[in-house]
Amino acid sequence: MDPFSPFVERNILGTADRQARGIAFSFDPRMGNGVTITYFSGTRDILGFLKHTLLSIGDLADSKEDLPISYRQVAPGVAEIKYELGGVLPVDVFLVVTMSCFGHGVFF
Repeated sequence: MDPFSPFVERNILGTADRQARGIAFSFDPRMGNGVTITYFSGTRDILGFLKHTLLSIGDLADSKEDLPISYRQVAPGVAEIKYELGGVLPVDVFLVVTMSCFGHGVFF
């Protein structure tokens, strides 16, 4: 019933992934402003999928230049997206996107 869920045939964001298995969020303020989202999916091109979904945040940031986001595949079916918050990537934008990824989308 979640309109943001990647587990459906088509979701409100147009980013459905029927192969999705889970998502995890990691943040330790003692380690700076870095946040990591780990995405689990059987999709064939997991990095390509993530770079073209809302998880990329590129469409919501003020500037696409030097966005502090990096992607890497850590194992088959497991990819990490690392974000450095502040500056070009505001915390409030990141929170709206993250809340949506966890099924708590904010509608305006």
